[in-house]
Amino acid sequence: MVSYNVVVGDTVTKVVVRLTDVRPESIFSKREVIVLICTLAVTIPLCMYRNIAKLANISFTSLVCIGTILFAVFIRIGTMSEIVPTHPDSWKFANWDIIPAIGIMSFAFMCHHNTFLIYGSIQEANEKRWEIVTHASLLTSLIITALFGIAGYATFTAYTQGEFIKASILRFN
Repeated sequence: MVSYNVVVGDTVTKVVVRLTDVRPESIFSKREVIVLICTLAVTIPLCMYRNIAKLANISFTSLVCIGTILFAVFIRIGTMSEIVPTHPDSWKFANWDIIPAIGIMSFAFMCHHNTFLIYGSIQEANEKRWEIVTHASLLTSLIITALFGIAGYATFTAYTQGEFIKASILRFN
């Protein structure tokens, strides 16, 4: 739950400020207030289910929203090049700054505790079905996360922030 709150604090606060024209001194532009509202209104109620199979509709809605966002990001790639300034390291894909990379990669493995809940929600659970679910989920996550990463980097090049990567990784785990 804490990891979701970090992502909510980093992203939703900026979206709320931008979409609602809330002034910076307003209480609704404060990260802590947005995290509290989202935790009480969304995260805690969704965490209260004993069987996560009841979250199937929410999960499907989330997947549709992610597809919509990805589609919108790909549409905007070309138009954002006029806004994003050029940088000498714009297309430098790798560097030796390993410490932030380890943090971002380890962030991807924060949801492994859901494994037993997911296995328990499969109808007639067995090893073959679990293998299918696991491989399909990982492949889908890989493709969508790679597309988000490519679109984000192609749009913002050297100005891409780690939160973009963390948010996309968290969403699919």
